Amino acid sequence: MTKLLLALLSATVALNTWSQTRLLDARIVDGKTGEPVGYANIYSTSRTATISNSDGEFRLPVADTAHVRISFVGYETVNLPVSAVGPVVKLRAATYDIAEVTVLPSGDRLATRVVKKAIKEFRRSRKVQGNYFYRQVTQTDSVCNEYIEAFFWGRTSYCLPTAHLLEGRYAGLPSDSIVRYQYVTNFFTLSQLSIVAPELAGDIHGIISPLRENFKRYYKVTYNTLRSTSPTTPDCYVLYFDPLPIVSSPILQAVVYVDKKTLGVLRCEGNLLGLTMQDIVTGEEHDFVAHLNFSFRRVGDLFDPKTHDALNSRHSYSELATVSANALTTFIGRPVRMHSVLYNLGTGELSGRTQPDFSLKIGEQTDLKTAISHTTYNPDFWKGNETVKRTELEETVLRMMEGRQLFSNYR
Repeated sequence: MTKLLLALLSATVALNTWSQTRLLDARIVDGKTGEPVGYANIYSTSRTATISNSDGEFRLPVADTAHVRISFVGYETVNLPVSAVGPVVKLRAATYDIAEVTVLPSGDRLATRVVKKAIKEFRRSRKVQGNYFYRQVTQTDSVCNEYIEAFFWGRTSYCLPTAHLLEGRYAGLPSDSIVRYQYVTNFFTLSQLSIVAPELAGDIHGIISPLRENFKRYYKVTYNTLRSTSPTTPDCYVLYFDPLPIVSSPILQAVVYVDKKTLGVLRCEGNLLGLTMQDIVTGEEHDFVAHLNFSFRRVGDLFDPKTHDALNSRHSYSELATVSANALTTFIGRPVRMHSVLYNLGTGELSGRTQPDFSLKIGEQTDLKTAISHTTYNPDFWKGNETVKRTELEETVLRMMEGRQLFSNYR
């Protein structure tokens, strides 16, 4: 009986120790330049996860005994016990064999292999589903006049073409005869763009993306090889998709990072070319300059415990992790800046809301703000679901709009 009591006491102590949590609040920066590293992935062994915001900041509830893993393509992965995570986490840029960093003139054969694998993975994993978080802000001149946050449920493969709205909120400063603001419609569409196009007619809003079977018709491809000198950083192919001069359709000029061993897509960044935006007052069209960053996480890959290299698996695939979009246009001669981030939460449940509303389906032609107008603003839900830490600007705007009770149905 004494031994049994001691065993139960030990188990209780262990459980209480594990259940003690803290709120980890830190900033991720480049170890050499001090510049913030935005949208880095942060995972903990206590099964919580998030990403850093555009200022490199993150907030994450973790167990005191947990370890934290911080990763971003181009940097060495950091694994630390919670007790060793300070207010600033410095990431060291991955080092590569200089002799391997030579741009090769034709990447068609390599790109064809990457495209075939990506399309195969896309089709195999397209039924996998989970939750997403989305945040968007619009600034006219120096004033932040729109703020959107939403949670979705949808598939988690290479893109989110359609989704079901779980919860959303929208607030906008009203225009008057003296001050007029630009209100952005369908900016969420940029976060739905897929870099993989298995169907030739499957481009969102006619935007051409790089990983498609007939890419040679639209792109000139060059590449180089990055041979890592760090055991935690995989060797990569870097493919440069540059649009051909004859292309007149909107197109994504992209740089795609691919794991050398598995050919799995790790990251894509690029500029949308050929887009315009109409001024809602004058009717004039202006150039619409947008920059996109996609990050992916490999699901199902096995790793060599000695080298940390990924081993090719027949059932592995690249799952969309984050999409960030930044765009610039003009409105009555004033600059308008738009910023958004889409983050894949996986299968984790949200506090207070777990079932999607199938009547609120968000497609590429749907105005997200109109969909949000069919929901009821629930401030209690948002207090428990920050998910991605807000920047100082976003926090200030949020408090101002809540103070003025602007979060309500879209008008």
